[in-house]
Amino acid sequence: MSCPACRSSRRAVPYGSRRVWTVLLALAAGISATVGSYAALTPATAGAAGLCPNEQVRIAEPYAPALPDCRAYEQVSPVEKNYADALGAVTSVRAARSGEAVTSDSLGPFPLGGGTGEGSPELFTAYLSARAGDAWPTQNLEPAIEPGGLGAVLGVSEDLAYSFELSGNEPPLVSEPAAIEGRQALYMRENRTGAYRLLFQAQAGEQVSFFLVAAADGDSRIFFESENPLIHGAAAGVRNLYEWHEGQLSLLDLLPGGSPSDGGAAGGLGPGAAEEAVELPDHSHGRVSYFVQNAVSQDGSRVFFTDLGTGHLYVREQKPGGEGETVEVSSGPAVWLAATPDGSQSFYSEGGVLYRFDVEGAHAVALTPAGGEVQGVLGLADDGSYLYLAAKGVLVAGAVSGAGNVYVWHEGAIALVTSKGEEDDWTTHTLLYHGVARADPGEGTRTARVSAEGRTLLFASRMDVTGYDNHGAGATCAEDEEAAPCDELYVYDATDGHVTCVSCNPQGIAATHDALLYKLESDGSIPPSTLYPWDLPRNLSADGSRVFFETEEALLAADSNSQMDVYEWERAGTGTCPAGASGSCLYLISSGVSSEPSYFAEASTSASDVFLFTRQSLVGQDEDELVDLYDAREAGGFSAQNPPAPPVPCVSEACHPAQALAPAAGVPVSQLFSGPGDIAPPPPVAPASRPKPHSKAHVHHKAGAKKKRRKRPKAGAKRGRGERAQKAKHSHGRSR
Repeated sequence: MSCPACRSSRRAVPYGSRRVWTVLLALAAGISATVGSYAALTPATAGAAGLCPNEQVRIAEPYAPALPDCRAYEQVSPVEKNYADALGAVTSVRAARSGEAVTSDSLGPFPLGGGTGEGSPELFTAYLSARAGDAWPTQNLEPAIEPGGLGAVLGVSEDLAYSFELSGNEPPLVSEPAAIEGRQALYMRENRTGAYRLLFQAQAGEQVSFFLVAAADGDSRIFFESENPLIHGAAAGVRNLYEWHEGQLSLLDLLPGGSPSDGGAAGGLGPGAAEEAVELPDHSHGRVSYFVQNAVSQDGSRVFFTDLGTGHLYVREQKPGGEGETVEVSSGPAVWLAATPDGSQSFYSEGGVLYRFDVEGAHAVALTPAGGEVQGVLGLADDGSYLYLAAKGVLVAGAVSGAGNVYVWHEGAIALVTSKGEEDDWTTHTLLYHGVARADPGEGTRTARVSAEGRTLLFASRMDVTGYDNHGAGATCAEDEEAAPCDELYVYDATDGHVTCVSCNPQGIAATHDALLYKLESDGSIPPSTLYPWDLPRNLSADGSRVFFETEEALLAADSNSQMDVYEWERAGTGTCPAGASGSCLYLISSGVSSEPSYFAEASTSASDVFLFTRQSLVGQDEDELVDLYDAREAGGFSAQNPPAPPVPCVSEACHPAQALAPAAGVPVSQLFSGPGDIAPPPPVAPASRPKPHSKAHVHHKAGAKKKRRKRPKAGAKRGRGERAQKAKHSHGRSR
């Protein structure tokens, strides 16, 4: 089989779908297939039997031996889930950079057995699981509320140490005079101890407005937008940008000289309600959050914001306690696009020209010529040395006027990546569209990722970027409810200028299903959810060597279930993929044999942890039919989660004790036996396959579930908090 359009690369075929007991599975172990003119086989160099430090755990799990990189599965969600699925959309699943903690949801409370963070019995419940010893202890993050009360988790800090929670103060969550019963309030919860701190509360009769921008400087400084006038001088009736530090609030959207702006938004248009005319699936018109990643520097000393009255950009150099200075960035109305994590450089477009603003020198430099029609930025290196931009104009040879040209800027030079990029790769907003609103099946923005050093770009496109046939006969792909080519994922390597399709079928078979970074299913009856505006799901590892995605396309022979499955792409010389492989390798992270879909959830920055949702039992202790959150972890796995199987019951004659033969008189017993010596025991009986037993009720999440009573969701794992996520992002809590 050949696939020249995929670019020649080796892709490893995972071996086996259950314990490696058979000769066929052993022979298939660790084979890599070249995606080129001819097929070739390369023996595995890692992850094979006996080469992993956790091999005993791997072989105790039914599907772990097929995983790359010495991964093994760890069940993150609790065993006992009160007949409720573990759930999570990209709006609610967030992993710590280290992979040691992760958040998720459920449609109803898990019985966690008391203790810290027991929370309230909400219909939608948020959880934090943190790895400790040989388990993933889980706590409920929801604030405790009385029946008919108000409470919601509105966000978490990047390291998951704190959560930000709305409460109706019925009763207040802290015992202090400032907390007034019956007034809506915003609290910060320390997740390690469960202790709350009051950040602010609304005036009588008002609702809390809160849009988290960043938690900086070790989470001691909280930056957020609010429509509540919390400080004297804040513009009334619009959003303002605030900092909370050790109980003190400061107004940040101040103009040079200290006068207040006409309302301020972090970065460009901010995580608050910014766009009023977006059609939602229910044909209503909603408001959209905008990305603010790095709008606040990691130490909190620099904050980029837009004056909502004039459209001008500013940077506030802020000190703890409220002192600071504001510097004008743009000379006129402009669109903030990106910044480096340390806040030393900011990038924006003004009049279709891309500029870089150096904060130290307070000086802006044009990176593109006039007439370039810059559309946006896909991402940049942490130090700003590489930047990927989209422009309709022809900046270098090979670009197409008016097309989705994607360029890379590096040290003053511009090169073309592709002329076939699409808007979702560089959009500045966070809305997840579905159905009538935009693209089916609900792919959310943004679809581009850049490695930390900037030499790797991951992007998506429905166009034939590499010449691969992504619109085969019987394809189910659609856009705007009409048939369309399938979305594929591509990696650009700035070191050699090559683009590789990481999701194209290795055998060159035409695509029939989309390849997605993540997917949120909806029945169209609820508004779409929004991404966390300060971060993106980690589909690309920090070093650019690994990509995680999901698809219903069977890209490997081991994928035989015609369901959504999770895949990992590896660059040659990384992990299990041998250095001699011609380009890259492809592996399954989910089993590929489940009768239900599996979904990508999140990953750590190093990609040593990849989280997924699946209904399939991947460890021995998981014996129900509910959806669980798992971590496919390098050198991971817990023996405690894989107890020994019960003894195999005897069958037929094997159940009777052996009977000694009566010897002839005067003749020794040994003279009556003719054979090799000892009688061979009967062959062992293979244990019967044990499926996960049915629960008392199949409680599956159905998007759009009503809150009047707790329903048992229908079959079919669906990721998403639906109504709850939308309400939280628009600063409305939930009442029962």
